[in-house]
This record gives sequence, C-alpha cells and structure tokens, in this order.
Amino acid sequence: MNRYLLLALFSLTTILPVATYAKVSLTAYSKEEALHERNISKPRIVIQNTGTRPVHGFSFFYYITTEKGSRPIVDNYYVPNARVSLEKHGPGKYAVRYDVSGVTLHPGESYPDDNGCVVGIHYPRWEPLSKRNDRSCNLSDELVYNPEISVYTNEPSHPNHGRHAPHSTHSTRATIDIEIRR
Repeated sequence: MNRYLLLALFSLTTILPVATYAKVSLTAYSKEEALHERNISKPRIVIQNTGTRPVHGFSFFYYITTEKGSRPIVDNYYVPNARVSLEKHGPGKYAVRYDVSGVTLHPGESYPDDNGCVVGIHYPRWEPLSKRNDRSCNLSDELVYNPEISVYTNEPSHPNHGRHAPHSTHSTRATIDIEIRR
C-alpha cells in the first residue's frame, strides 16, 4: 500500500506544477490595407493573448526598410491607448513602435479589438514606397499570423512573439523625434 501512496504522491508533484503554470503568450496578426496603393502602407495589426494569464501593458514593433535614404512619416489612424513612435535601426531600417499602456488583455482577448489598429506609413513628398522590402509587411489582404512583428511584455530584450530586428539592441536603437499625426 505504501508503494501506491508513494506513486500517487510522485504523480501529483509532477503533474500539478505543469497544470498550475501560467503561460504568457501574445500573438500578432496583420494585413496590408494599401495593397494597390503605390505611395503608402497601411498595416492593420491585431495582438491576441494566446496565453493562460492576463497581460498588462506590452509593446510591439512593425519593421520597414526605406528607399533612397528617405525618412518615413507615420500617421496614426487608429491606435487606442498606445504611444506610437518611429525608431531608426540602421541605414534605411526603421521600426514603428507601439507602446500599449493601461490595457489588460485577458486570455483570448485582442488589442485593440478583433478589427485591429492601423497606421499609415509614407514619405514626406508621397514618393513611391516599396512594401516588398518591409520585413513585417505580409502583403496579405486578410488578417493572418505574422511572426515578423515582435511583441514584448515587461522585459524588452526578450520578444514574447516574433523575431528581434537585426539592429534592435539597446545600444543601436534610437527613437526619432518626429510628429506622429492623428
């Protein structure tokens, strides 16, 4: 009988920690709303809590590459409860950074909702803009999973979803002081 009791206790100590472990997981989905426009990109992004515990506050990054040394302009069309900024990650490499605060995403919920948030990205003189060289642009007209959008919770050096940008360490990242237009 002691053998069965020992086996039961061993089973509980190995199963319970797994059953009570809360997982943090945010997943990015996106689509390109300006597929047929030559001088603007309009990424629509949804961040969904695919984990097992609530997440309070997070950041995500949409990576772009510019042509001929142009500096992009970002227009905020609909990004509630977030600060939107542009970061330079190297020659011609940028990231649109979204810092979401005051929002708690419970498991299964999406930010800002199932329709997503959207910005416009273009050049100052509305020159043609290539979307094909933008790492995060999936050229899809439907919301689909996008591993090229990095999502961070609490610890900015470890993405919760997506890949690091090649030049995304703190020593080379620089926020550009530009106006994000509403």
